[in-house]
Amino acid sequence: MSKIFKQLRSRHPFSLVVVGVLLSIVVVLGLRGFWISSASAAQWQSATRVVPEALVARAIASNSSLTSKDPPLDISNVKVMVLGQQAPLYVFDFNTPKLCGAAGCLYVVYAQQGESYQLVLSLYLNRNLPKGIPLIALKDVEQGSKPCLAISQRVSNSNQLSSLLYCEQGNRYQRVNESFSSL
Repeated sequence: MSKIFKQLRSRHPFSLVVVGVLLSIVVVLGLRGFWISSASAAQWQSATRVVPEALVARAIASNSSLTSKDPPLDISNVKVMVLGQQAPLYVFDFNTPKLCGAAGCLYVVYAQQGESYQLVLSLYLNRNLPKGIPLIALKDVEQGSKPCLAISQRVSNSNQLSSLLYCEQGNRYQRVNESFSSL
């Protein structure tokens, strides 16, 4: 290998710079795949099949303010994505326009605390993302006792993607970092 580099350096002094840049790009792109853990492959499922019905009912009651004139949310339409295995996080998508607005739709995250569940994050997110970009995924970083969450969002009126990092601080998740990339 060192013979190849010596030959390149003697014939084309700038070729080592080009090779270094290309290797850096390959490494960065390869590491980008490791940025989000294997849990990013988690799929949205019917909440009543995945989590206890009591948690689904609590999530609906705690996160919607429907009046008595509004029909109740259909519990069978609520979707959940389970992130993690040892201390799973339950991400709820209520799958209804009633919990959506100009900022996006309401997503809430619950974590199990002993025998009960606690709301740890509540956000309005726009699910309109490029194919292959997960809305919410686990990040291979831990702060506290739970892994951090990577959340992707399009930046309004631009060709940029915002990557938000939320980590456990106390008994809630807080935003700790934001980075931008071009689409």
